[in-house]
Amino acid sequence: MSGRTPSALPDIPGGAALIEWFGFVPNFHDGLVLATRLASDGPGEIRIHTWRITNRTDERGYFILDKHTVVTFSLEDIRAVNFRNFNEPTAIHRLFLTTVEDGFEIRWDNVCGAGGPGIEGSVTARRVSVSFVPGEPANDGGAEAGPSN
Repeated sequence: MSGRTPSALPDIPGGAALIEWFGFVPNFHDGLVLATRLASDGPGEIRIHTWRITNRTDERGYFILDKHTVVTFSLEDIRAVNFRNFNEPTAIHRLFLTTVEDGFEIRWDNVCGAGGPGIEGSVTARRVSVSFVPGEPANDGGAEAGPSN
């Protein structure tokens, strides 16, 4: 396992369905953080537009993307928040969901690397669940998604 902590995605409500949708545990590479909503007195959420990068290329040489989806991580009893460069949307380099003493931690960095433009950081919550809507996000970055290629 090369020292990596296994993803806790299969352990949270909705995680198995997301893994089944993609056929593997997604790492959210190049996914876009659409929204972060946090409250000290209630639930929060992190919404991300992500997709599968295939090994096929188009006529311009770009990798073909499919399985676009809007993923929402719902956070209950938020214990800690650590954000840097709070400007959205942000392309994610890689997202990690791990089990910690207080529940679960969602951690990511932006595609530009540490200190680059865009939000990066972590949220720890006692309970985390995930839901998703296949398709690309609405133009306003909302949760509604539509058909994708």
